[in-house]
Amino acid sequence: MNEQIPASVEMGDSVIFQTLHDEVVLLNLTEHEYYGLDSVGADVWQLLLKHGNVAEAAKSLQEIYAVDEETAHRDVETLVKELLASGLLKKSESGS
Repeated sequence: MNEQIPASVEMGDSVIFQTLHDEVVLLNLTEHEYYGLDSVGADVWQLLLKHGNVAEAAKSLQEIYAVDEETAHRDVETLVKELLASGLLKKSESGS
């Protein structure tokens, strides 16, 4: 994994989200900004919250969408970088 990506992540402190059909809407309460994730992004979000582990989320995404390992990891890492930068995710304190 890329060194800039923590192995474990969790939802940011000032974030709420709502699942709407197959999408997720997130609100960063600190920045007062809304974010929308399409169905694949919503799946990644749910997997990250479920596992807390970026590699596990990528492995599950690979199984769900029948994509190769490299594609799954790249896509998850790309979204994780964006979510970290926007404060929607943070490095997990538990380190799990």
